[in-house]
Amino acid sequence: MKHLQLHKTYSYLLFLIAIYLFWLLAFAVQKPIFMLFNYEPTDISNYFQVVWHGLKLDSCVVCYIMFIPTLFCLARCYVKFNLKRCLWIYHIIIASLISVLFAVDCVLFSYWGFRMDATLIFYLRDFAESTNSVTFKDVVNFLLILLPYLALNLFLFFRLMRCFDNPLSSAHRLRKTLIFIVLIPLFFVGTRGGLSTATANVGMVYFSTNQYLNLSAINPAFSLLTSLSKQEDFSKEYQFMPQEQAQAIFDSLYFCDKTCADTLLNTSSPDILVVLLESFSANVEQMPCLQALEEEGISFTNCFSNGMRTDRGIISVLTGFLAQPTMSIIKYPAKTQSLNALSKVFYNKGYATSMLYGGDINFANMRSFFASSAYEKIIDEESFPLKHRMSKWGVKDAITFDYLFEDIKQQPKDKRFFKTFLTLSSHEPFDVDMQRFENPYVNSVAYTDSCLGAFIDKLKTLPQWDNLLVVFVADHGYAYPKGTRDFDVAKYRIPMLWVGGAIKKPFKVERLVNQTDIPASLLSLMGMEAEDFPFSRNFFSRQTPNFAFYTFNNGFCFIENGNYVIYDCNAEKIIEGKEHNNNILKGKAILQTLYRHIEKL
Repeated sequence: MKHLQLHKTYSYLLFLIAIYLFWLLAFAVQKPIFMLFNYEPTDISNYFQVVWHGLKLDSCVVCYIMFIPTLFCLARCYVKFNLKRCLWIYHIIIASLISVLFAVDCVLFSYWGFRMDATLIFYLRDFAESTNSVTFKDVVNFLLILLPYLALNLFLFFRLMRCFDNPLSSAHRLRKTLIFIVLIPLFFVGTRGGLSTATANVGMVYFSTNQYLNLSAINPAFSLLTSLSKQEDFSKEYQFMPQEQAQAIFDSLYFCDKTCADTLLNTSSPDILVVLLESFSANVEQMPCLQALEEEGISFTNCFSNGMRTDRGIISVLTGFLAQPTMSIIKYPAKTQSLNALSKVFYNKGYATSMLYGGDINFANMRSFFASSAYEKIIDEESFPLKHRMSKWGVKDAITFDYLFEDIKQQPKDKRFFKTFLTLSSHEPFDVDMQRFENPYVNSVAYTDSCLGAFIDKLKTLPQWDNLLVVFVADHGYAYPKGTRDFDVAKYRIPMLWVGGAIKKPFKVERLVNQTDIPASLLSLMGMEAEDFPFSRNFFSRQTPNFAFYTFNNGFCFIENGNYVIYDCNAEKIIEGKEHNNNILKGKAILQTLYRHIEKL
């Protein structure tokens, strides 16, 4: 094969581009091999979609791989050595590691049901015992994938190397050095998935309600590296008491009583819209639209968020799963796919499901959660024109509320729907098109409140209103007024209001409730089972224990009958409130049971 002849200054640039494209193709080829090995009936077009969406993470891994070749090329400008030999040795090492990971991943997927992650490391710690479950068939399958893939990889790379005749020399070293200085930061940006607020995560490649297709698009090397960076042994966290004791206390607090004080609804199968209000605090008084709606809906005077961030709030509201004080389960796709969610329940009942967010839905692994939770349609900032995406976090609430209205307006009357909408304008830096209040946070809340008021006014003119239930609830609270501390009860008290034509009559709930109680309460109200939501309680039942629980950074608060206790797990002591009616023991039992549950997911 003839050597490629280019100006010596730029031949190395083509050389690096060729290596980049080579690895991109090598990772792309893994997708159809994985799907054929773990065969599930699928349309041929799905193979192309898996490869296309998988390129996002493939590119991230390739950027990691490209650092060393780029440094080799830079060094060759100043030091004479056999560049091809160094690159060839490096490639053999990387290709071998990538090929072994890929082959192991293909074999293990049939047992695990999820792609390669740090679980492999846990098993390798006891290598002898782990190999006891390896069958002869597993070894054969491993070799059938590894050997052809690695051999083809090395052969093609060898042919690629022969296309270039010593692409670098010491000539034009200054010009080459300057370009290398540009290339290295570009590769760094590539490893994090771009310049957006969301860094690369496995959820970036999720695109389907078919979880198998989403998993097929994941790059196993990226999945392993990511999980190693946040490796945790949950079985060793929060061991306050014997598990039997903790479970008994937990069972006395969390049980799903199906009975309701009243049906409260005009229909057993309403259309449902869940609106998560970014950072809304019950302490803000400048919410006239939401407050006016309390007169015609089901209002909650003592609702508390379970955690302090959006990633926790989304999980709490939609899955009824408690927020964690030391981690966020949404960042563990292999675990969140095991959680039940309201969207899954209604999707299985024939509802159309959709998720709307005006920001980057790849942030905090949100895409992977929504895609694995049976959301058929996911709309984020990429669905809007560039002119509407000029604020830091994305599309402002006035525009997304308008989009939501049109979406509901066009919804077929013969198809029930379950929609979720997460607002964003009341997030820092509070960039809104309104200036009524001096405090920027309060002003942003008032802005979103005005948007939701206009939205409801328009919604009432549609025939869809008569069968609609709208759940307004904050994803988490905010440290307002000034001086509110991270763990203060006031920070976690949030507004929640259910409105819509499906509501039979106004009703006020004064008991203590959490976001996590929404799934069990809604399903019980509709006469449906809620056993698959073990951390969710029916707040419409008089039999449900009257308490609230939330977590903050390695601590928790337990509120019951006018008393509360805030416990710092680092200091192992009460930092506010007082011990009453075993409230510390109850909080510890909840936390311990939560982490044992996470361990088993």
